[in-house]
Amino acid sequence: MMRYCMDKAVNLFDRVLEQGEDAGRVTYWRTKHQKMSLYAEIGRAQENIDEALAIINGGSDDPEDWICLVAAYRYSGDEEKAYEWFLKARPKCPDKAALYVYGGDVCKSLKRYDEAFKYWRRALELDGEMYDARYSMGFCYEELGEYGKAYDMWLEIACGLEKDGYEVEKQFPLEQAEKCKTLLTDHPA
Repeated sequence: MMRYCMDKAVNLFDRVLEQGEDAGRVTYWRTKHQKMSLYAEIGRAQENIDEALAIINGGSDDPEDWICLVAAYRYSGDEEKAYEWFLKARPKCPDKAALYVYGGDVCKSLKRYDEAFKYWRRALELDGEMYDARYSMGFCYEELGEYGKAYDMWLEIACGLEKDGYEVEKQFPLEQAEKCKTLLTDHPA
C-alpha cells in the first residue's frame, strides 16, 4: 500500500507539472516542491539535484529554478552545497522571499544563527505573509534556548493565522507557545 501511495502521489504531481504554469504559477511551483520533498523522503534526492542542476546549467534565469536547486540540496541534507547555491542565487532573485527562507534554514543547519535570522527577516520584508520564515524563527529560538522570543514568535504566528481565518492551523503554534511558556517557568533565564 505504501508503494502504491507513493506512486500515486508522484503520478498526481506529474499530472500537474505536465501542465506547466498553465496550472497556475503558484500551483505549479508548490507542486514541484512537494514532489521534490517526497523524492527526498523516499531516497530519490539525487534525482532532484540532477534535474535542478540540468535546468540551471541549461541557462535558466527563472528565480524559481534557482530556488529549486537550493531546495534540492537542502532536501538532500547537503547544507554546504545548498549554502553555496543560495549565495549564487541571491543576485539572480533578490526579491524572492522563499529563497531567503531556504537560505535562513540552511544557515540554521550550519549553525550560522545570526545569518539565518538576517535572511528570515529579509524574507518577511519581502513578503509579510511568509509564515515559513516565522516558523523557522520560532524553532530556531527554541533550539537556542531563547524561549521568551520563541513564545512571542509562536503567538505572533497564531494571531496571524487566526486573523487570516485559519482556526485549525493556529493550534500548533499555540501549543508551541504553551510549551515555551512552561519552559520559561521551569528554567527562567
